[in-house]
Amino acid sequence: MRSSSVRGGGREPSVNLDNSLSMSMEFMPKQKEIKVFENFMEEGKTSTTSIVIKQSNYCNIDIVSTYLKKIFSENEDLSGRFSDNPRHYKLFIADEFTGEPEMAVMLDKVAQDFSCYALQPLPLAKIYLFPQRTTLLPTTAHDINLSVTIRSSTDKNLKPIQRKCCVPADMQVESLEALLISRLPTNCIVQGSLRVKYGPLELNINEMYNFGIGCGSIQCTISEHTILSLYRFGVTEVAVNGRVVDAAESEVGNIDDDIEVELSVEDAISFQQFEVIAINRCGVRQQRSFCVDGEHIYTIQPTKNMETNTTEKSVKDVEEVKTFPEKPKYLEIIYSKASKFEPDRIECTTTYNRALLEEKLHVVRRELRKKEAEEEARSTTSRGLGKLFSRFFGS
Repeated sequence: MRSSSVRGGGREPSVNLDNSLSMSMEFMPKQKEIKVFENFMEEGKTSTTSIVIKQSNYCNIDIVSTYLKKIFSENEDLSGRFSDNPRHYKLFIADEFTGEPEMAVMLDKVAQDFSCYALQPLPLAKIYLFPQRTTLLPTTAHDINLSVTIRSSTDKNLKPIQRKCCVPADMQVESLEALLISRLPTNCIVQGSLRVKYGPLELNINEMYNFGIGCGSIQCTISEHTILSLYRFGVTEVAVNGRVVDAAESEVGNIDDDIEVELSVEDAISFQQFEVIAINRCGVRQQRSFCVDGEHIYTIQPTKNMETNTTEKSVKDVEEVKTFPEKPKYLEIIYSKASKFEPDRIECTTTYNRALLEEKLHVVRRELRKKEAEEEARSTTSRGLGKLFSRFFGS
């Protein structure tokens, strides 16, 4: 069809509308329909989903992203079980009839002209398998027992073994591997093999990881966190490579034998100073001097100005001294509610010093109770004699 018009006695050139329409169609972006196979959304069931890629040039990651957006919009429950990050999945070119993966593709590469793909999740994609923290776990005033999985560095067929290791709560994660090497010498732990286990994940300590919205904004690598921070995130296990040996050959730390200390009353009530680590309610460890005499407990804290702050408490206010077999250097001193003192959580330099401090407090408390009972008896006797004299000699 041709059209023309006459203006000013002249004729405008004719325009072919059919040709213009066909030319514009050629420059319209082509849409690509792709089939995606997966068998993990519903275990044991392979499903096929057709998606449409609207841009003419696209990368493999666009296929994954488009697929995830479609299935999550159709089923909101899946978005709570699987990650919406396309980099948490692997993409394969697949057989168009069976959906069997044939060749993996790199997500950042430009997609080739294939119409069938298979999608498989990486461990990070299965968010239902591990907790996403909305709040931090409660803190602890004690050192933390970590489970250590040791895998053979030479024979992958050997079954990994489990160990327990008590580590300082305020220690940074970057120092953990060196501590494990010293604590587990027979396991010959391979340097650089430490991984933090979190659900199905094994996290490299030199990388950042977001443990959940309740853990705050992550601005540092895992290695810069303290053991206490990881504990509150929910981490209780680490993995290393090394030598797999029988449990009898590998001891976790040096567990000292029980030590019995006997003190005379004279020695017990004499002033004595102990260098200790005081652990506050938040798990912070601080150097202190802890002194005991026949009546008082003194906690001496050094200050920046080379001076000291001294806190004085009465031994009479001590209700209980707790010890823990799994922590031979550690004890807790519990005070009466009336005193309003927080418990003293103390780690001594040696097991012997802990036993000595425990025995000293035991003897001093016993002697103070004896003294108090004797004073009460004398007071009662005095009151009785006073009443007797007043009866016979009173007016």
